[in-house]
Amino acid sequence: MPEVHAMRSASGSHRWLHCPPSAKLEAAVSDKTSSYAEEGTAAHAVAELRLRHFLRTGKVAKKRLKSISIPRQMGEHYEYPVDDEMWEATGRYLDVCIEKINAARKASGDAKIMVEQRLDFSAWVHGQEIMNCQNKISLK
Repeated sequence: MPEVHAMRSASGSHRWLHCPPSAKLEAAVSDKTSSYAEEGTAAHAVAELRLRHFLRTGKVAKKRLKSISIPRQMGEHYEYPVDDEMWEATGRYLDVCIEKINAARKASGDAKIMVEQRLDFSAWVHGQEIMNCQNKISLK
């Protein structure tokens, strides 16, 4: 899981597609965490690890993780416990991924499956301002 998020990430596209300068403005705001954010980061890391294991071996890992290392700040990491609920939820996510992967491979024998890859949006987004987007930005 990447420790540094892209300035124009796919998950933030609902903002920066409508107002490209918002990405730079958002980058200037310090990143605060919460127990919910840490749990989400841990679940994301577990899901990614399980998916990569499946893609490498073709098998679903049966042995449950006890914890996962997640980034905190300035290079620090924290061992976050993986409970039954997180393991089951990431298992459901993995099931959906496997279904989609199998469908893609059935549709195209040379389907390329990528996990957590950076994408270049520069062909569609050039950083130009969209009319008066500064009126749409609100920081809390």
